Amino acid sequence: VNGDITVHSGDRIQKAIDSAAPGETILVQSGSYNESLVVEKSLVLQGVDTGSGQPQLESDEGPAITLTARGITIEGFSVRSPSGGSEGIGILVHSNDNLITGNIVQGCVNAGVVLNRAINNTIQGNLIEGNGNEGIYLKNSSRNRLEGNRFLENRYGLRLDDSHTNQIIS
Repeated sequence: VNGDITVHSGDRIQKAIDSAAPGETILVQSGSYNESLVVEKSLVLQGVDTGSGQPQLESDEGPAITLTARGITIEGFSVRSPSGGSEGIGILVHSNDNLITGNIVQGCVNAGVVLNRAINNTIQGNLIEGNGNEGIYLKNSSRNRLEGNRFLENRYGLRLDDSHTNQIIS
């Protein structure tokens, strides 16, 4: 592990994810990034406000961020998925033991954050705003902790389907 990888505005975040070793931190600087990220290894994806706000990640096809490995941290991003129909999801979690904190997830045509068959994730201190259906949607997910999230102008703030033993703390 050689430390942090920095992504500058105009670079591809997915390229940094693909080249990073498990356990590394990717620092994404302010700017607009139009891509759909898939994180398949344990990493820290850290948004860095370099003076013009959180880095803005927007996906036109599929979820803006999909997590398929355990132990991933997503922090400090502004995330949107304004098109893509039912796939218009900001952050989609298919794995366990992840931390999603300090993000703004807004303007997703479907849902802001979706946990699908996900266990022991922490969703904390996020602003979930103006999403077409759910702010946060838990499907077949258990033992997750949702704490200190703010919900504004979503069709539904929080939805749980076939999910149990989750902690929801204001």
